[in-house]
Amino acid sequence: MGIWDEADNIDDINELDDKELNPYLINKEKGFDLITILLPHKHQWNEQEKAAHILNYLLNNDLKNLLSFLNNIDSSEIGNKLQRIGNQLIEYKKIRMLRGKSIIGIGGAFSAGKSAFINSMLKEEGEDILLPENQTPTTSISTYVLNGKDDILACKKDGSILSLDISAMQAMTHEFYENYGIGFSRFVQNLAISTARFPDNLNERIAFLDTPGYSKSDDNTVENLQDANTAKNHLNTVDFLIWLISAESGTIQEGDIEFLRELNIDTPILIVFNKADKISKESCQDIIILAKQLLKDKINLFEITAYSAREKQEYFGTNHIQKFLEMASRKSEQKQNIDDILLNILDNIKKFFNKEINILFEEQKELGDNIFRAEDFLSLNSLVEQYYSISIRLKRIKKAYIDFINLQKKVQKQIQILFNTERLV
Repeated sequence: MGIWDEADNIDDINELDDKELNPYLINKEKGFDLITILLPHKHQWNEQEKAAHILNYLLNNDLKNLLSFLNNIDSSEIGNKLQRIGNQLIEYKKIRMLRGKSIIGIGGAFSAGKSAFINSMLKEEGEDILLPENQTPTTSISTYVLNGKDDILACKKDGSILSLDISAMQAMTHEFYENYGIGFSRFVQNLAISTARFPDNLNERIAFLDTPGYSKSDDNTVENLQDANTAKNHLNTVDFLIWLISAESGTIQEGDIEFLRELNIDTPILIVFNKADKISKESCQDIIILAKQLLKDKINLFEITAYSAREKQEYFGTNHIQKFLEMASRKSEQKQNIDDILLNILDNIKKFFNKEINILFEEQKELGDNIFRAEDFLSLNSLVEQYYSISIRLKRIKKAYIDFINLQKKVQKQIQILFNTERLV
């Protein structure tokens, strides 16, 4: 599930001896203190938060409506980009240290071992900021992991952000729910963990995003559907995606393929069969071969590989995970800031408006000349009708263009508030 995956078995849980000393789990007063600070409180939005929400509305409502006036543009493609940017704006205004980062999303079904996978990517030295792995639907929280000075931020659903200590973060498990009857996913939107244990071979502009499992059981309960929606929304903001599948569950399922096809990701996806140490190598090879057949022409595929988070080892002598991370690191060097991307999109839309207006103007001029030269009534009548139709369309698109210019100014103003009044670094 989100940076939190269910432990493989009871032995795995028993290995976590340090949780018995967690003050938030053994001390009820400390536990209730944690609940109190994480519960929603009335939060007054600052100027940057307001700007992010205004931008999101302008992009996904007003601008999308104006795109309908253009015939020479792929409005669905632009619409997807705008939705993606809108989602990123909401995330970035909450977590300033994400700006300029390329996000590698870690997705997959419940119990695919996503948290264990990220833990296996981190260096073993340094302070012990590790992601809890014994989680259930009541504690699923999307979590960012990035390079930097050790710090943990909880981004609450009321819009506020607070700093947590390691013990508080590691207490956000099913055991806490059993002790106090409260799960944190109801009022914590996501966590951001900055750690000095980030891999040396990754560019500093890379960050991981662990998401809730998109499915947890065969029944479509409200919680399952909410987690699936949360996972989809967050994964639609990432730059790259590693999709994990438990090798114990066999090859990739139709539900995984359908979920991946619905995501708005334009970079190749790496498929990893995690927990490869739990099955025979022959079975592992078989499920990889079958997965390649099932995924052929279905998604933009980087590669399929087998891995054991427990052993920190990729199987069959391949190095696909490392190559994927290197590819992401290289591309992160070329990534534009989100404000620059948005302004470029607006400039291109402006060019499309001018192009379409010029085309209609030329068509109108040509029809006017033909009307002047028309020699019979039927031809004249037909030409006049076409001229009138183009004149109406030209009038409407000019009005839409004026609305677009005004909207562009509003967007630029909100960008200045969001990124310049207090630069997100």
